[in-house]
Amino acid sequence: FFRYCSLLSMRLVSFFVMFLVVVPLCRGSVGLDVGSSLLPSATTLLGSKSSKTVAVCVTAPAARITPERVQNLRRFLLEPLDADLFAHSGFTSECAPNVSVLQPYAAVSVEPQLSISLLATLLRRSPGAARYRELTDNVVAPAFRSRYGTLWAYRSMSECLRVIKAFEALRGQRYLRVVWSRIDAHWLAPHPPLEALAVERVWVPVGDDFRGINERHAVMSRNTSEVFLTRWESLLSGEAVASLCVRFTNSELFLKIHLARHDVPVSRFPAVAVLDCCDPGQLCAVPSCLSGRHPVTGQVVRFKYR
Repeated sequence: FFRYCSLLSMRLVSFFVMFLVVVPLCRGSVGLDVGSSLLPSATTLLGSKSSKTVAVCVTAPAARITPERVQNLRRFLLEPLDADLFAHSGFTSECAPNVSVLQPYAAVSVEPQLSISLLATLLRRSPGAARYRELTDNVVAPAFRSRYGTLWAYRSMSECLRVIKAFEALRGQRYLRVVWSRIDAHWLAPHPPLEALAVERVWVPVGDDFRGINERHAVMSRNTSEVFLTRWESLLSGEAVASLCVRFTNSELFLKIHLARHDVPVSRFPAVAVLDCCDPGQLCAVPSCLSGRHPVTGQVVRFKYR
């Protein structure tokens, strides 16, 4: 009886803690001025401890999380790499996303998607503000001009690294490798084994580089993740100005220069995934679709980017 009451009390406490944390976010009553920061507090959901050496982190906007995508991710990425799953999920609806479909996971960060006006305010407060206003491509989108959601992706990277660090502290062990990817990647074959990818290099798939480096998927060492996943911080601090050498710098070129400035070498592996097509909307800057036959699997697929 006493054990039952104890368990019931713990469940009630957990329920009220979740109510206090999540419900205000669902109602949109986010306090933007938290200390010296304008950012809302993200809710961190922790899973079970593990001793795995690879962390896979995906950006997973609420509208894009589906059981089919999670199943594809698990079959072709998580299981071949024997990796723990981390995710960042921003939401724009009245309620937080149902991240239960991502289970089992190591840690997930959930927060309301930062508004365009808030993104613009944050960049205007940066020492690099004058340079950011001059840019004509997508690096600082959607804060200034462009329709793309690049800043939301950078925010996802930052939150991914934060929850990885939190989980490492919980289990008392650092990961050896970190993989960055997207929930809307459609995998056509298993990810190449990490043993074939030298640890001192960042590895990206062959694909659309747009004058820079394909940034939709990357494999890196845990140490290099502190460079690759911190472009959000570099923009807010103004440090990114050194990597934004020309007005038409896009996100791929920004990544290329950013990694070169930190002496991070980059190599390629054959692409075994494409980005799903998307419906027009705030999170879909390029709704058009392409189709083709994959050179490895022979599958005919429709996709947005390679």
